[in-house]
Amino acid sequence: MRNTKNRGARCDEAELEELKEARRRNDVIQKYLDKEITYKSALGLIPCSKTTFYRLLHKYDEDAGSLALLQTKRGRKKGEHQLAEAVETIIVECIKSKLTSRVAGPSAVWKAVKDKCTESSLPIPSLGAVAKRVHSISPLELRRLQYGAADAYDKLGMKPGRLKLIRPLQVTQIDHTRVDIILCDDDRTPLGRPWLTVLIDVNTRVILSYYLSWHNPSSVSVAATIAFAVANKADYLSMIGCESINYPFSGKPEAINSDNAKEFRALSMEKACDKNKIKLNWRPPGKKHYGGHIERLIGTLMGEVHFLPGTTFSNTRVRKGYDSEKKSCMTFLEFSKWFTTQVAIYHSTPHSAIKKTPGDAWFDYFGSYNPNTLTNSEKAELTIDFLPQDRRTICTKGIRFKNNYYYCPDLAPHVGKDILIKYNPLSMKRIWARLNDEYISVPFSDLAQNDNLLEVARIGGLFQQEKSKARWVTEEGRIKLKKTSEEIVVNAQAITRKERRQQAIRREHGPRLPVEIHSKISVDYSKKPLPFNSED
Repeated sequence: MRNTKNRGARCDEAELEELKEARRRNDVIQKYLDKEITYKSALGLIPCSKTTFYRLLHKYDEDAGSLALLQTKRGRKKGEHQLAEAVETIIVECIKSKLTSRVAGPSAVWKAVKDKCTESSLPIPSLGAVAKRVHSISPLELRRLQYGAADAYDKLGMKPGRLKLIRPLQVTQIDHTRVDIILCDDDRTPLGRPWLTVLIDVNTRVILSYYLSWHNPSSVSVAATIAFAVANKADYLSMIGCESINYPFSGKPEAINSDNAKEFRALSMEKACDKNKIKLNWRPPGKKHYGGHIERLIGTLMGEVHFLPGTTFSNTRVRKGYDSEKKSCMTFLEFSKWFTTQVAIYHSTPHSAIKKTPGDAWFDYFGSYNPNTLTNSEKAELTIDFLPQDRRTICTKGIRFKNNYYYCPDLAPHVGKDILIKYNPLSMKRIWARLNDEYISVPFSDLAQNDNLLEVARIGGLFQQEKSKARWVTEEGRIKLKKTSEEIVVNAQAITRKERRQQAIRREHGPRLPVEIHSKISVDYSKKPLPFNSED
């Protein structure tokens, strides 16, 4: 059987006129073979020479039809090279060495080829020949040379298959990102960029939970995010002044997918997940597309941030000429309110992948049914399991934590003990202290004190420290005063050591007697001294 693969390729490249001519020749030869026309009539209908006719007759294939009679183009075949093998080897080597630079092109490769060919006394290929070979490199191979294998696979590698889910909360994904905006303190002084941790339900694309903070990603961020996922969002919305926003999505995830960062592998998190039957899945190293849903969500959210004053954009090239610090104007609390509204907008915007809004996808499955079938006590226990923890010693005023005092009567028998506590960064009005193998709720010692976010309280504390600094003395003056006080102490120690040595000498040898001079002889130093008479 003849090669049908090549015929198919020729058919794709053939022009319409070539196909018509091949079809006409096929009909003539078919009639000749069926003895409907004579040999001379066939030569006149094609028309062609005897040699060409017998060549077509040999190529004729009834199964392939007219494709077998397509005219083959003369000249060099596609992909055929005419350069010497040694020159081709040099071109390949120069491509691999030069294209590692992201700005290099065919011209840079040709210059390197020219130098090597001159050294080896080989003919120098033209710039066009080298450029043709450079342009023949696949985008995947070019990306690998310029950015590395991992980036090439991430951007252009084949990733077949998809995650098939049948219900919400079956699989969630969690990740961190640094928000592309500079925020200010209450005095509108630029502080820096906050961090965002997000937990998304993959099936409905609902943002199940998120956590904004000033500190770098840690087990605290992860614990706060997961605890917020199962909690009622109403208290948090009320505290930041967003009571009108509806955020009804909550529930215990069946599985949490994450990357391999150390905060996702913390022992406390693994224990809490095991206790509450939540499966932890860490993506294989180098397989970033395993977290594609959360990555795309973060990109969507940051796209909205780029329209805010004070944004840092996604890279320095886009930010060129834009003074982010000068333009910054939002405080942490203001940004928290803005971000909450953006989450609500996202939940009510149709998603291209699921062809509906995330909110509709959630309620299409659950309806008015609350996925949290846990009792209030079970829900509270699950929330406490994932809250970040710390250790504190109970003092007579209660428990001091984050510049606040917490007190309840149950603490009284345990004064002086070092205990484990749990806290919610999104609501600092109470903590949970572990006493007698159970957690008890401990509120503010001052019941009139308002609730607050941990991050807002952190910035407020730093702000108060800054205001409390003495402003009538410069930092240099303060350092000079400190050195002076240290010198006074050093001098006092030196004088004391000297005096005590003198006292010890007097105790050992008695008081020092004054020296008396008994000689009455006066000496005239202007005269030349006379030598003594020697016995010699």
